[in-house]
Amino acid sequence: MKRRKNVALLVAFLVAVCALSFTAFGGVKKLPRWSYFMSIMGGMEVQDNGKASVIVDVTANEDKVDKIQVVCRVQQLNGSSWKTLKSWTETSDEGAPGSVAFEKTYYIEKGYSYRVQLVTKAYKDGSVKENLTNNFDYGYFH
Repeated sequence: MKRRKNVALLVAFLVAVCALSFTAFGGVKKLPRWSYFMSIMGGMEVQDNGKASVIVDVTANEDKVDKIQVVCRVQQLNGSSWKTLKSWTETSDEGAPGSVAFEKTYYIEKGYSYRVQLVTKAYKDGSVKENLTNNFDYGYFH
């Protein structure tokens, strides 16, 4: 009986400590992940016949940039290395210097793993202020 009471007290103590810990972290604000970019998204949807729709949507803080550039690569895993099959480069317009969004089509082969790689650059006053590479895994196409 005494042992059950001690176990119950221990469990209650652990629950109280966890609740206090979560409350303490609840007020912490997350810092931005990047200095200039706000959102970097890429991926692809693949049909049974191998037709891949590659989708890209990148935004940056327009107060901080004059333009952004996005290099999008469709890559195939060969052994232990990634091989670029297709690449597109898009640059933001003057009217929307912090935004690049597009969709492209490319046919891929079955039996390999794929990913979309985005290399993004943010420019201000003619110089690169932020240069990022992000990979978005599609997985194995069978």
